[in-house]
Amino acid sequence: MTMGKAFRAAGLSLALLSCGCATIITGANPDQKIRVASEPRGASVYVDGQYKGNTPMSIALTRRDHHQVRVELTGYQTYEREVKPGFNLWFLGNIVIGGLIGMTIDAIDGAVIGLSPTNVSPTLVPTRSYSPRR
Repeated sequence: MTMGKAFRAAGLSLALLSCGCATIITGANPDQKIRVASEPRGASVYVDGQYKGNTPMSIALTRRDHHQVRVELTGYQTYEREVKPGFNLWFLGNIVIGGLIGMTIDAIDGAVIGLSPTNVSPTLVPTRSYSPRR
């Protein structure tokens, strides 16, 4: 092996070991992105009672808090889903790749906690008095 290849391999190994798996996958900040979509599209999205936009969209939510996601569209039943903090399973990837360094980085970054579910994608049900145009 040439010196150049050895340095590249060492650099790649150091880069892999200097990041935690959960940090790489879900980010290293107090917020985590959640995807909200619906069928049909264009439904209003509310998080913790506040309007956030229309489906499909991504929303950054604080990963340490419980959140109530509500999806509404005229003529359809309202859909609600709780998004909860819990153990981020990506943290376990450190057993294979990140080792103690990766575990420490994930713990410092707060990535040990992850929100679940990460996707809220209901198929909205029409109300009895409403029939959508096809």
